[in-house]
Formats: sequence, C-alpha cells, structure tokens
Amino acid sequence: MKILFILASLLILGYQVNSYTVELGSPRIEEPSNIEEKYQVIREWSHSLKSKGVISIHPDSFAKAATIVMWCESKLETKSQDKLGSQGLNQLLPQTRELIGAPKDIRNKSFREHLDYFEAYLVLTGKSQKIKCSIDLHALNFAPSRFHKEIFCNTTPGLKALDKNKDGVISREDLKIFQNRRIKSNAFIKNL
Repeated sequence: MKILFILASLLILGYQVNSYTVELGSPRIEEPSNIEEKYQVIREWSHSLKSKGVISIHPDSFAKAATIVMWCESKLETKSQDKLGSQGLNQLLPQTRELIGAPKDIRNKSFREHLDYFEAYLVLTGKSQKIKCSIDLHALNFAPSRFHKEIFCNTTPGLKALDKNKDGVISREDLKIFQNRRIKSNAFIKNL
C-alpha cells in the first residue's frame, strides 16, 4: 500500500512515468513514440540549431541528415548501447559524454535530452558549420579530428566491421555504404 502511495505521488509530482519525462514544475511533454513524431522533434531541434548559429545548412536539410545518422547509429532509440559503451541516438562514447557534461549513462534520458547532448557534441567539435549532408554529419560523429578527410583510418580488428567495402581503410565511402544499407530497412527514412 505504501509503494502504491509513493508511485501515485511521483506521478502527481511529474517524475518519469510511462512515456513521459518531465522535471518537477514543468508541463508534461510527451515523448515521441514513432519515427514520424521523432522526425518532427528533430526538425524543430534543427531549426533551433540554425537560430543559434550552430549549423549553416538549411535546418530541414540538417534534420534529414541527423535523422539518417541517428537511424544508422541507434534506430532512433535512446536506450541503444554498443559493445564499446557508446550510447544514445548518435552513440556517444563514454569519454565524449564526459567531455560534454552528460551523465555516465544516458539511456534513461528523454529523446529531447539526447538531442541536447548531440548539440553539445556538435558545438564541442567546432565543425558543425561545415556539415552539408548526412555523410558529413556521420563523419563528424565517427572521426571529428579527421572529418575533412576522405579516409579516416586503417582497418584494425576492432573496426573491421566498419570497412564495408573491404579495402583495408575506414572512409567516407564506407559510411555511404553503411548508410545506404541501413536506410533501405525503413520506408520513412528511405523517403527523406
């Protein structure tokens, strides 16, 4: 009975319940539940990035690029995590999460909070103004220090799966192949 009272109190106060994530005193903001809703939130976020001067391309073009990259990395799932400990929509490494001031574990954070982390990452790199397409954004996400290059690194045992064309290097061409394969799996993403 005591537990039921506590849960009801938390619901009334506005803690995370079901698909809602809010702070005390904030209005309830429903989490986007399907790909179309997630895209609309990404689109609004992209317009915000443009108004802040974080990106230079048209916000709708950036929204499409960001949606493609996040689909490829996490299928737009905030709870996504890989073997290296990368988490979230754009698969931030533990060291990157620390650099941008994000918690060690972001899998329980809201969709919008993940976009805030992505924004912090974009600002941290200082290269977000140079993004023109989804391959650029993916390159920035994968290898920010080598963003401008065609080839990012040689293939190592840990990166072998990323060498999509099996030429011994990880390159923009590999990102393009990776994106094209992932995009085919979803009609909405394919039609962006």
